[in-house]
Amino acid sequence: MKLCLKELRESQVNLQILIESELIKDVDGFYSIIKESKELVAVFTSSIKTLGK
Repeated sequence: MKLCLKELRESQVNLQILIESELIKDVDGFYSIIKESKELVAVFTSSIKTLGK
């Protein structure tokens, strides 16, 4: 699970790079992908914390 979390965070960085480089035409639609990515990070973080207990 930690590996998944690491990959999700790396993907978030890549998504942010795409936004900042202005390569994305549908920015509003793209922000929904970023939001979903953040939600997944929250789920995995919570799951890892629960497993650690």
